[in-house]
Amino acid sequence: MITIPLFFLFYIPFQQGDIHHLMPVINHTFLDLLRGAGSSSFIFFGLESLLIYFPFLTLPEKTRKWAHIALLYTTLKYAVIIIVTLMYFSQGLLKHTLWPSLAMTKFLELSFIARFEFLYIFMWILVIIPTVCIPIWCCTRIIKRVTTLKPRLSLPVVLTALFIIALTFKERTEIDSLEKFVNVKGLLFIFAYIPLLFIITIVFLRSKSTQQKDSP
Repeated sequence: MITIPLFFLFYIPFQQGDIHHLMPVINHTFLDLLRGAGSSSFIFFGLESLLIYFPFLTLPEKTRKWAHIALLYTTLKYAVIIIVTLMYFSQGLLKHTLWPSLAMTKFLELSFIARFEFLYIFMWILVIIPTVCIPIWCCTRIIKRVTTLKPRLSLPVVLTALFIIALTFKERTEIDSLEKFVNVKGLLFIFAYIPLLFIITIVFLRSKSTQQKDSP
């Protein structure tokens, strides 16, 4: 709900955009689409956290509808952002723009706000906070499950480690390298490691049930 005002912020860039920047449509091969999806896949990382907090849902059947609505809203939000960005910037200019969505807000001028992009950054911080807090909470739950260490003790350790790691990245090139690394490892984790664990679990449970039936 916090990001709903962002749609109104992109109205002016949408008016100033050129729809011809979106043309021609569907002129890429399937491999090009896969590469594009892979480079932006980090936006949708986090669904694996459902494996951790799903047992804490008291009524998962009733929350299913709201989960689908949230997924639909997130998909539409990113679709609007990418369409407006492609309309506002040409392909050549987009390659040399560091933060395209932030750059679009710099042209917005209001009489009571001198630097409108600061408000935009603040709104995105409110969006990022939940995506940071949930994985940290999942880390504390995993540590408790593995080592029986309580979350109130492991949480300061996790936060301190993340803070120290964040201080090591000072250049933009280092952040880009980290982003590429997370993209590759995240795709392998979601589409290879988790399905592999699922297959191993199914095989183990079936073999266990077969042994129990055969046993006298």
